[in-house]
Amino acid sequence: MYRETHDDDATGFEGSPDWLARFKRRRNLVLRRQTTSRSLPDEAPQVCRDFIERAQNLTETHDINPRNIINIYQVPRYFETEPKSTISARGSREVLLRKNGSSNRRFTATFTITAESKVLRLHLFFSKLKNRPACPPGVMVDVNPTGMWSADIPLEHARQIAFSRKETQLYREPVLYIIDSYDRHVKLADSKRLEGFNVFFLVVPPNMINILQLLDVAVNRSYQEYYRDQYDKYLGKALKDPLLQTKAVNL
Repeated sequence: MYRETHDDDATGFEGSPDWLARFKRRRNLVLRRQTTSRSLPDEAPQVCRDFIERAQNLTETHDINPRNIINIYQVPRYFETEPKSTISARGSREVLLRKNGSSNRRFTATFTITAESKVLRLHLFFSKLKNRPACPPGVMVDVNPTGMWSADIPLEHARQIAFSRKETQLYREPVLYIIDSYDRHVKLADSKRLEGFNVFFLVVPPNMINILQLLDVAVNRSYQEYYRDQYDKYLGKALKDPLLQTKAVNL
């Protein structure tokens, strides 16, 4: 409302939290926040038992060592953090959030850990970039239009990370990846090409990652909080450093 009445000169607004609370109460406004919910299926116990049985069958059939059972988890993040809350009329069913033009640019961080609790190299996946960005040594970097795994990425990931270790060089030992049920991941479980290189995939059933996907619990939320904190620090630095701004004085 203040912006609508003052156009571009909307920088002098001041109001205490108490004033804002009274204003929302007078105008019948509430603070709405974007959230996601996840519910377990009714047959969750049986789904867990079936998943564990498949994992045991794979490890016994192919004699897979615990050091080669790799839990893998991908966390997509957008370069520009979008707002999570807005003010809207009480009782409204649709809540619109303001976004900027480049909010669709993202990257995906892939974390991996073995059944022996050894953390492997970090993999970063960037979308809509022409060249691979510079990253710290020891980080695997890929670029493609979607910023998510395609059919060719798992084999390269296995070659550079899983099979770069002494015990698995030359594909001498089979490797089992445990990964969530994202659409592209489901196809990996049936890939004969990957099996030819001793690479096997076990897909966590839908809506079960908070029970069967260990890294979802151990890494996901803490990593997103860390990224958001670093993003805010970068913005604070960019506001003062002209070298981090564009010619149009944008961040």
